[in-house]
Amino acid sequence: MAKHCCTGWGNGVDTVLEGARKFESLGQRDDSALAGAGSAAQQHDLIGTDRIGERIVALAQRLKKE
Repeated sequence: MAKHCCTGWGNGVDTVLEGARKFESLGQRDDSALAGAGSAAQQHDLIGTDRIGERIVALAQRLKKE
C-alpha cells in the first residue's frame, strides 16, 4: 500500500481536521494572507506601537462610558 503525505487522503489516514480543511496538503499556503500580514506589520511600524496602544485605550474607555 502506498503511503500518502497529505492529511485526509487515502485509506486509514486519520485527521483531526474537518470539512474542506482535511484536504489541504502541507505544500499549500495562503500567499495573500502572508502578504497581508507583511503589509499589516509595515503599517504598524509606520504608526508606532505607542500611538496604537494609546488609541486602543481611548477607544476602550469610550466604550465603557456608553
